[in-house]
Formats: sequence, structure tokens, C-alpha cells
Amino acid sequence: MKRCFLVLVLTLIGCNGYEPIATDGALIQFDFERSLGNIGSAAISGQSHDGEPEFNRGKNGEALYSLGDGRWVEFETAETISINNTVEISFDFRRADWVNPYKKGSVTQTVAVISSVSPTKISHISFNIANGSNPNLQIAFADTDGKKHRLRSKQGLVENDWHNVQLRVNQQAKETQLYLDGVRVDSIKAVPTVIHNGIDRIKFGTWHKKNQAYRGEIDNFLILEANTP
Repeated sequence: MKRCFLVLVLTLIGCNGYEPIATDGALIQFDFERSLGNIGSAAISGQSHDGEPEFNRGKNGEALYSLGDGRWVEFETAETISINNTVEISFDFRRADWVNPYKKGSVTQTVAVISSVSPTKISHISFNIANGSNPNLQIAFADTDGKKHRLRSKQGLVENDWHNVQLRVNQQAKETQLYLDGVRVDSIKAVPTVIHNGIDRIKFGTWHKKNQAYRGEIDNFLILEANTP
């Protein structure tokens, strides 16, 4: 953000006059203003793999831009982020009109993955977009008993339009809810292992290189400890 104040051209073109403000209770908040910095309270650092990170015009200011070429951005926490009760995970994304040309490409594009590393295994929450004529949003995770679950949006996602996804996990009620563009679209009586054990790392742009590559923007990523309704 300092560059925005030093050079007028960068203020108008690079930052578009947008200055993000930290959200109360935010553990992780990535604004992606041509930076991988966190303006939330947790200690976390990120780096791009297989190439430099790309940025594009976002919903607000700038956004992380995934080209679908197999590169990814991964963040690791200084220590496990523990969640006491209710957590909200949300971000904006704009999916490009694109089909993965890689011959081993998956039927889904992975936008983001949130993980927890325990002494015995790695657990994940993955935010995926199903390819095909009705590209809907799918959230996959395993619960504390090892049972696998998948939440889905009923409607398709419009290409090149901004959408907002929010995953709300209430550990006390043992319920996980999925919202798309502010509307609750699915829920299940289960808690992801990642939330129960604590968050260790976050990945954007793919699950495994070109296999599940995502093409489009990601903006305003937020992990927030919320009040229980």
C-alpha cells in the first residue's frame, strides 16, 4: 500500500483509490492489493509457486488472478489458528469462461483449499467449481469422524460475473452452512475436521498443479471468528 501514496500513477491505476480496512474479529484478511499480506490478526505468510503471483482488477481495488496454468499461492501460519466456536470463511470470485485444456484435467476447478495438519493426517476444506453446462459451487470436507461431505449451490455460476461465497461453521450447533451471493443454499449437521483441529495453511488457484487449475480472480478473502446466532 505504501506505493499508492508515493506515486500518483500507482494510486490511480494500481490501487484504483481503494484502501482496505481490517474487519473486526478477522483472523485472516487478504485484500490482494498487489500484495500477499494479511491485514487480519493471525501471523501468516504466503508465496507463489511455479511463477510470480498475478493480480488483476478486483471487485474492490485489485484481486489475485489465477491463470489456470498450474501455479498456485500458498500461505502457512506461524502456529495453528484455533477456532473456539463459530467461524465464517468468505471471499469473492469471478470465474473465467475457460475449460482446462490439460489432458489430465479434473472435472472441477479448485479455487481455494484450507488445510489442517495433525500428527497423523492432513485434512482439507476445498472450494471447487464443477465444470460443464451447469458450473455450480461445491464445498468438500471430512468431519471429525472421517465421514466425507459435499455442500453444493443449486444454481449455476455465471462466467465473468462476481460471486460471493460464505461458509459458516457453528461448532456448538455442529452445523455447516453454505451461502452464495448472500443466500443460504445448503447446510449439513457436521463440522469440518479443519475447523475442529485448527487452520495451518491456505492455497489458492488449484489443488494439484494443472489437474484442478482455476482461472479467474479471487478477492476479499476473510476468515472471521463470529458471534453465535
